[in-house]
Amino acid sequence: MSKDAIYISRFSSTLGEFTTAATDSAILSILMPGFGDRGLVPFLIQKFPGLPVVERPNELGESAREQILEYLDGRHRVFDLPIDMNVTDFQSDIYSAMRAVPYGAVVSYGELATAAGYRGAAQATGSACSANPLPLIQPCHRIVAANGPGGYGANLPLKLKLLEIEGVDVSRWKK
Repeated sequence: MSKDAIYISRFSSTLGEFTTAATDSAILSILMPGFGDRGLVPFLIQKFPGLPVVERPNELGESAREQILEYLDGRHRVFDLPIDMNVTDFQSDIYSAMRAVPYGAVVSYGELATAAGYRGAAQATGSACSANPLPLIQPCHRIVAANGPGGYGANLPLKLKLLEIEGVDVSRWKK
């Protein structure tokens, strides 16, 4: 399948507005509510040069919207969408290990690093989590610090809400 354009789709949810970017063959990016999208188009142009960016949903973007909304309603646990990230080998290994973390489970950055074959690389793993272009599909919200919930950009309440949707007891992290 050819990738002839990148389609950007925005949609509302109970948590706020999501933005997806997809070609006709893969999801490229998901922006979570509260993160904005001011840098999305330049990011996509840099990561996927030569592809025009179109502000309208396509079939794959619609599939992502449906699966995200079902996840937020507790009706969807595993995302079944083709992805294309254009990331480093390290990030790819971390994201692969991240996708293996089950719904409703949490692991530490150090545990994830070890699972990906990078024992002792907890800090670098945290950086990879921060750069994750496909949250929810690659559930970085399930990755926590050894001594607390860890970060989630500037939106820790969103991370805790996603964990609550999955049945994780987050009371120890709420103040």
